[in-house]
Amino acid sequence: MADMAYESMKDGLARVKAVNADEEAQRMAFVREKAIHEGACLIKDAVNRGRAEGIEIGKKEGYRNLLTDQLGFKFGTLSDDMTNQLQQATAEQLKQWGKNLLSANSPEAVFLSPLQDN
Repeated sequence: MADMAYESMKDGLARVKAVNADEEAQRMAFVREKAIHEGACLIKDAVNRGRAEGIEIGKKEGYRNLLTDQLGFKFGTLSDDMTNQLQQATAEQLKQWGKNLLSANSPEAVFLSPLQDN
């Protein structure tokens, strides 16, 4: 049995030496390793972009939910138009409207950017 393992090792070593002596095989191995590395980098970049996009979406939803709750608490039921504005707003608009809410006297005044004198 020891001879079998030894023969397998000799055979494997002979194959490695043959591949190392073959320049085309070396080139192909290099190209394969490079492709594997580039693929891993692309996957890592895609995961990072996806994570960043997910964070932005979560922040926007958080701003929208908080502002919707605060508007409802301060002014009562929101009109369909206001609800649509909240759904279509950017994160920056939602942040600005949240600031506007602090001094707004009406729900309509919240949606002015920046809050204008009433």
